[in-house]
Amino acid sequence: MPHPLATDKEKRQYSDILVPTCIQTLEVMIQLEGSGKWPIGEIAIEKTKSAFCLKIAESMQKRWGILYVAAEDAVDLQMAGFAFRLRILYEKDKSLIKKQGLFGVLPVGNLQNTNCVLLEKDLLLRSQHSSMLNGLQGLHPVYGPTVRLAKRWICSHMFSGSLADEAVELLVAHLFVRPFPFSAPCSRVTGFLRFLRLVAYHDWALSPLVVDVNGDLTMKEEGQIMAQFIARRKDSRGESGANNTGPAMYIATPYDWESESWTSFSPDNLSLKRLIAYARSSAELLTRLVGGEVLEGWKSLFRTPLQCYDALILLHRDKLAYPSQILFNADIKQGSLPVTTQEASMDFFPYLSPLVIRKGFQEARNHLLVGFDPVKYFLHDLKTDMPKVFNIWHDAFGSEVIGLTWNKEAPFLKDAAQKRKRKEPDPTNFDVRNILEEVANVGTGLVKTVHLLKSPKYN
Repeated sequence: MPHPLATDKEKRQYSDILVPTCIQTLEVMIQLEGSGKWPIGEIAIEKTKSAFCLKIAESMQKRWGILYVAAEDAVDLQMAGFAFRLRILYEKDKSLIKKQGLFGVLPVGNLQNTNCVLLEKDLLLRSQHSSMLNGLQGLHPVYGPTVRLAKRWICSHMFSGSLADEAVELLVAHLFVRPFPFSAPCSRVTGFLRFLRLVAYHDWALSPLVVDVNGDLTMKEEGQIMAQFIARRKDSRGESGANNTGPAMYIATPYDWESESWTSFSPDNLSLKRLIAYARSSAELLTRLVGGEVLEGWKSLFRTPLQCYDALILLHRDKLAYPSQILFNADIKQGSLPVTTQEASMDFFPYLSPLVIRKGFQEARNHLLVGFDPVKYFLHDLKTDMPKVFNIWHDAFGSEVIGLTWNKEAPFLKDAAQKRKRKEPDPTNFDVRNILEEVANVGTGLVKTVHLLKSPKYN
C-alpha cells in the first residue's frame, strides 16, 4: 500500500488516517557498462558505486522532483508512495567474485553482510534469478499470486529464517514448468495446494529438484546434476570419508547446479523435517476445505500451533513496525506463566503522532524511517549474543510472537548432560530461567513477556 509521505507532493487526505512511521524498501539493481576508469580495489569500487547512486538520485530530484535519502551504504528514492533502494552491479564484480572464490556461498538474509564482495555476489545471483522468472510470470499470470500465498504460509508458520524467498519462488516455478501428470495450475488455490504437496512429498533425501524455466539444461547436464547430488549424499553417509551433507533441500537451476545459492545453509535437516510436517498437515486441511468436508475458515491454514515450541517471546504489538500485518492474536495457553515481563519502550511507535502530523508535511517526512524494523535488529542481536542456544522461528511479515526451540548443541545442555553422568548437582532450572531473562534483556523495550513451555532435555 502506498505510503502517504513517500511522495514529492502533499496529500490532503493523509492527515485523516494513521500514518505508518516505517516504510519498506524495494531494491532496484542498476547495471553499468564497462569502463577502464573504474578503480581496482574492492572498497574503492564500493565508494565509486555509492557516488554513482548519489549522482543518479540528485539528477532524478532535479529533473522530476523525486525525493531521496542518502546513507553510507545505500541511497533510497521515494516516489509514488514507495521507497526504492538503489544497488549497482558492475561487470568487474563478476571477475572479482570468481577471484575471491566466493561463488555459491550465501546464507539467508545475506543483504546485511558487511563484506562488499558477498553483497555483489548476491546482486549477481539475484539478477540471474529474476531474469529467469520474469518470462514465467508473463506466460502464467497465476504464478505471482501463488508465490505470494506460498510466502505468506511460510512466514505464518515461522519459517522466515529457514527458507529464502528465492527458494520459495523456485519451488512454485517448478509447478508451472513441470506440472506432469497435470497441466499448469490455473488458479492460485490450485497452485498453493500443489506447492504444499511438493514440499511435503518430494523425496528430498534421495532426489534433487531441478528447476529449468527456460529449458537451458540438456539431458546430459541434468544427469551430471544427479551425479553431483548422489556424490554429496554419499559423502554425507561417510562412504567417501568426508563429512559433507550438502543442502537438505537440494534445488538445482541452470545458474546453480549444486544448490548453493539459496539453500546451502538453510533449511537444515531439522528445519526441513519440521517444514514437511507442517506442509502435510496444511495440504490435508486445504484439500478438505476445497472439497467442503470441513467448515473451518481459510485463515486456519495460516495459524501456527504455538504449543510446538519450547519457549515463546511475546512482543509489544505497539512497538512493531507493521502491526497491521498481524493475522492472529497470540493464543498462549493458560497456565503458561511468563518467566519475565518488561515494559514497552517510549522511543518508537508504529504510527506518527497527531502532534507531528499537525506540524506539516515536511516535518512529518523527517520522522519517516526507511527500511527500519526493530524485530529484525532484535533477532540479529539475539543470534549474536546467544549463538547455538536456540533455534529461532519467526514471521518476517509481521507477528507478535517469536518461537524458540532448544539447540541440542548448546554448551549448557552438554555440560548438564555430563554432570548427570557424573551424578553431580545440576542447577538447570535456575540456568534456564536466567537464559530466558537474558533474552528479554536483549530486547528491552520490545519484548513484553517470555514464556517457558518445555524445559530442555538432558541426554
